[in-house]
Amino acid sequence: MNFKINHCGTTGLLVTSLLVLANGAPAQAVLLLKVEQIGSNVVVTGSGSVNLSSLSFGANYNNFTNTFTDTQLYAGPAAFENGVVKSYSGLSGPSTIGTDPDAVWSPDIAGSTGDLFGLVSNDQSNGDGTGKPLLFLPQSYTSNASLAGTSVYSDTTFAAFGLTDGTIKTWSWGTGDTADSVNVQVGSTPVPAPLGIAGAGAVFSGIKRRRLNSRRLQRHPRK
Repeated sequence: MNFKINHCGTTGLLVTSLLVLANGAPAQAVLLLKVEQIGSNVVVTGSGSVNLSSLSFGANYNNFTNTFTDTQLYAGPAAFENGVVKSYSGLSGPSTIGTDPDAVWSPDIAGSTGDLFGLVSNDQSNGDGTGKPLLFLPQSYTSNASLAGTSVYSDTTFAAFGLTDGTIKTWSWGTGDTADSVNVQVGSTPVPAPLGIAGAGAVFSGIKRRRLNSRRLQRHPRK
């Protein structure tokens, strides 16, 4: 018995879809708060953008302070001056960032620069918070605009912060085109990226291997 298997149509469709994914599909915006041990300092570097479409505006805040706790993490200058941050709700994710409820750290004035933004994983403001995550952004922020900020904490360690090297935590919101997230990455472990050219190449390589196996099957059919 001979077997004849035609993969040409399937392969062409898959390759076309992969190329669209790699080149033409809209990339999901992601906000990254990366915490690194650099020498004797802990440094928080924030970058990325935020799709506001599925978030709900909360309030504008005055005299808001950049402080690290087990439920708060920000990037940017040491203090949020009057009238520069606003909050958004609608996120879902872990209730804590660190593991030490007694950890309270303020960044250095020197070296802490850029945009002011961050995350509260469990809102307990004024003792009557919602208990849900909040995202804090500059008051002038518009959806999908780029953000970049750095906070420097001198003479401290991950252990003092209650953080574990290699940890990644994610808070997400929205679906489809409005899906977005903020990731807290501790140390050098990379956050997984969407499928790109390299990923498409790997999948295409697998398709080629399957086609080769099918050809062998045609030449040497099982009895």
